[in-house]
Amino acid sequence: MGIFATRAGHPWHAIIPLALAACFLVTCNGGSASNSPPISHTPPANVGSAYAPICPGTTPCASLGSAAAYHSGTSHPAPTGSVTIGDWESPDSVSPLFADQQVDFTILHAIMGNCVVAGADLKWLPDECSAVPTQANGDVSADGTTVLMKLLPNLKWSDGQPLTAADFVFGWQTLTNPKTQAVNVGGYSVITSVTAVDAQTVRVQFRAPFGPYLTYLPFALPQHEFKSLTPDQFTASAEVNFQPQATSGPYMITDYMLDDHFTLAPNPNYTSASFYGPFLKTLTFQIFHGRQDEIDAFSGGSLTLAQDFGPSDLAALRTATGGKLATTPAIGYEHVLYNQANPALAKVAVREALSLAVNKCAIIQQVLGTPCASSVATSITAPQALDFDSALPAMTTPDLTKAGSLLDSAGYRKGSNGMRVGANGQPLHFTLVTDTATARVTAANLLAAQWQALGVAVTVKTYPGTKVFADFTNQGLLATGQFDIALLAFVGSADPDFTFDIYHTSAIPSQTNPGGTNYGHISDPTLDAALQTERGTVDFTARVAALKQVQQRVVAQQFDVTPLYVWPLLTLTTSALHGYIPGPPLDAWDWNIADWWAAA
Repeated sequence: MGIFATRAGHPWHAIIPLALAACFLVTCNGGSASNSPPISHTPPANVGSAYAPICPGTTPCASLGSAAAYHSGTSHPAPTGSVTIGDWESPDSVSPLFADQQVDFTILHAIMGNCVVAGADLKWLPDECSAVPTQANGDVSADGTTVLMKLLPNLKWSDGQPLTAADFVFGWQTLTNPKTQAVNVGGYSVITSVTAVDAQTVRVQFRAPFGPYLTYLPFALPQHEFKSLTPDQFTASAEVNFQPQATSGPYMITDYMLDDHFTLAPNPNYTSASFYGPFLKTLTFQIFHGRQDEIDAFSGGSLTLAQDFGPSDLAALRTATGGKLATTPAIGYEHVLYNQANPALAKVAVREALSLAVNKCAIIQQVLGTPCASSVATSITAPQALDFDSALPAMTTPDLTKAGSLLDSAGYRKGSNGMRVGANGQPLHFTLVTDTATARVTAANLLAAQWQALGVAVTVKTYPGTKVFADFTNQGLLATGQFDIALLAFVGSADPDFTFDIYHTSAIPSQTNPGGTNYGHISDPTLDAALQTERGTVDFTARVAALKQVQQRVVAQQFDVTPLYVWPLLTLTTSALHGYIPGPPLDAWDWNIADWWAAA
C-alpha cells in the first residue's frame, strides 16, 4: 500500500493507499468463477462492528431507533457545545483526492462520508450505504469481482443537492484520471468500471477478486460543484482542497486560515446508517507550530483534544495538565529491519542471532516507560488486528548462547578482542540507520549495545526523517538501500492487506518502482505465495489464514524483522469530550467523530 506521508520528524510510515504489485491477481492467482468456493450466508468476521454509541444526555443512541431512521425523522435536538482539536501540522489538503498526512485525514473524516467505515474493533459498518457489501448478503458476486453499493435513500450534500450514484461515478473518474494527479489512487486502479445502476445503486467491477475491496469502494465527489473543473485544475483549487461547498460528512467547513485553523459547523443534511450526529455546534481544528506548543495549549485550557504524537513526546505529554493522557495500541509496530542485500544479513542464521540478542523489555522501559507485557510487539501487526497470530512467541528474554552458536555456524566467530570476524578475517560490522526522533535514537543505541555483547559491531547513524524515508526517486536512504539495519515503524490501515506492500518481492524499491516499501529487499517465494493468496480472495477466513502464514514466515521462520513494540496512539482529552472512541488505524483515529459531543 505505499507510504502516504514522509514527514520531517515523524518517525513512522503509514501504509494507506495501495501501490499495486507488478505481479497481480490475474497472473499470480489463477482461478476462475467456476472454481469459486460455496458462498457462506454468515457475515464475515470483519463485518458488523459492535459499536454502541451514547448520545448527548448519556442516552444509548440505539434507543432512538436505527441511525438511518433517526436521521429521517423531523425533530432533532439542535447541536450544542464546541470541541477544539489541536495538531502541530497544517493540512496539505482535506480532499479525498489529495489527503496525505494524519491531519488531512482527521479533517476529511469530519466533512466526508463513505459507503462503509471501520469501527474501533476494525469491523466494517455501513455509513452512506445501507449495508456493508459482502457475498453473504448478495452484494458481492460469487466470483468476487462485482460489488454493489446500495446507497441510503434521500442522501443529500450539505448544500441540499441530492447525493446519488452519479456522484460516486464522478468521484472514481476524477480520482483515476492521470491529469488529476491524485495522491491516493492505489487500489482504485484495480477497478475496471464504476457505473450507476440507478440513483441509489453503484456497480463496481474489479479486474479480479481483491481482498481489501472494502477499503477501496469509490467515494462520492459533488459533481454539481466540481463538474466545471478540468482534471488538471483540481490540484490547485482552494475550494477542492480546503473549503468544498458541498460535503457529505457530519460537518462542513465555514472558515479556514492555512497554518492556523479550520472552523466547522454541522451539516444540516447529514445522514448515516451508523452514526447519529452531528451533535456539536462548532468543531475547530487549531494548528500549532510544534508539538510542545500544542501540549502547552492543552494545559492552558484552549484545547479539548490534542493529538498526532509519538513515543518521543511521552515525557512532555505526561507533564500536561487539564485532562488525561490516553494510550491506545495502533495498528502498527516499531521494528528492526535487516537489509538482505547485505551478504551477511542474507543469511537466516545471522538475522535470527541478532533477533535473539535483542532485549525488547529494556527498550520498552527506556522508550515508553510502560510494562513490557502490554507494549511488546510479537508480530508485524497489533494484537487487536483481526489477523493477529497469537501463537507467535514474544521473544522478550534474550538468548545470547543460542545467538552465539548461530553466528558460529554461519562462520562468524569471536576474535581475541571478543568481536566477531568472518572467514575472510573481516569484522562483522553493520550500520544502523534511523531518524533523529529522541525515542528512535535511544532505542538504536540500546540495540547497538545489545549486539555489542554478542560480539557484533554496530554503528548508529541518524538523519532527518525526510532523508531516511524519502522514496527512491528522491534518494531516500531506506529506499535506495543505503543501510544495513534500520529502525522504523510501519502503521497500517483497518484492512490487513498493508503487509503486501512491505514484504512482497514486487514491492522492492527501484528506479522503475520508486514508491516501493520493501526496504529489506525480501524476496521469498513462499512469502510471496501467501501474500498473493491473501490479496486474491474476498473470503476473509482464507485471507486471515494466509496472513498468519505471512506473520510466521516473516517473524519466526525467516527473521526478516525483529518487532519491538506496538506503536501507541497518544491523545490528551478533557472531561468535556464525550463519545470519543479512538480507532487503531492512525488514518482513522477519529472514525466516529460524527457522534462526539461536549458536556454543557
